[in-house]
Amino acid sequence: MRKFFLIFFLTLISGTIYAQDEMALSVSMHDGTVINFFLKEKPCVSFVSDSVEIVSSISKAKLKRSQVRDIKFTTEPATSISEVAEDGIVEISGEFVCVENMKQGCNVLLLTTDGRVAMATTADENGVATLSLTSLPKGIYLLNYNNTTIKFVKP
Repeated sequence: MRKFFLIFFLTLISGTIYAQDEMALSVSMHDGTVINFFLKEKPCVSFVSDSVEIVSSISKAKLKRSQVRDIKFTTEPATSISEVAEDGIVEISGEFVCVENMKQGCNVLLLTTDGRVAMATTADENGVATLSLTSLPKGIYLLNYNNTTIKFVKP
């Protein structure tokens, strides 16, 4: 059976950035990836069917239970961001990247780590943009939309 890979890592670039330690809900994946949800964002964890859903004030992740190794509280270096865009909900699977809740015509770019555009699309009339990952090689990619950049790994 083909494994589905779900990783969500949120990086927002805006405002003044400085490092400090903050409490976080840390999700460790079997592939070694760690996703942090800072407690000041009030993350809520739900176990629905065969997935783990984590929703915070600024992000949402839906992960397969079989891919999650553990969930624990940690102290992590944090980033202070003065302004956060609230639109855009991202779901990443082994085959597709889907960004929802955007304005029609919003550009979505899939970039390689060296900055080349691997794919590009725009949100449809329903505010949804979908990219197929099937033709891409394994590796690290950046998803960029609405001044938001998310880094993920295609296994």
